[in-house]
Amino acid sequence: MSDIDREAIVRTIEEAREAILELTGSLTPAQLGRETPCEGWSVKDLLAHMVASEASLVASSRRALAGDPARPAGHNVDRSNADQVESRRTTPLAELEREMRRNRHATLALLAGLTDAQLEMPLEGPGGVMRNVAWRLQRIGEHEREHLGHLRAALK
Repeated sequence: MSDIDREAIVRTIEEAREAILELTGSLTPAQLGRETPCEGWSVKDLLAHMVASEASLVASSRRALAGDPARPAGHNVDRSNADQVESRRTTPLAELEREMRRNRHATLALLAGLTDAQLEMPLEGPGGVMRNVAWRLQRIGEHEREHLGHLRAALK
């Protein structure tokens, strides 16, 4: 019997995303340009990072499900994050929000289609620590919740 709580995973990722989208719905261009506690990133950059991060975390889950639990050779998280933010720097907020919604739909569809055994499949987490697919999917919401705090701090 599995200890994986699908409802908790969905709740974690949905609550974080709802709070982010509620916050972004009223942002002005000046607010989007504010610096965040994440060095060198504006509010908009941080939103772009969250958009890209979810897609990356889902992709790594799909790799694990296909039998490759390791990160790609030479993968550098900081470089990847910087590249993903830079590639979205001129993307309008409305498009980032649409991408957030598309990514979340894909995440929830993936989660709904997985068996408990698939959710328990191993994958490499930060620092080379082995985790599982369920952990990675839940991490999406935890990651967004952390950055929601950074957004709120920047917008005070």
